Amino acid sequence: MSHEVRRLAIEAIRRRHPSFDDAAVRLAFIALAYGSDLAVAVGRWQEARRA
Repeated sequence: MSHEVRRLAIEAIRRRHPSFDDAAVRLAFIALAYGSDLAVAVGRWQEARRA
């Protein structure tokens, strides 16, 4: 995925979900680009790191 396509996708996520923080935007992008299974796994990993 090119840098420009990634940037446009992230901007679109931010427009559609203005309440999302940066972490939620990243997870939404991961789900879009790589699938929801990976996004869920990354989200769990982030939560474990915060604990």
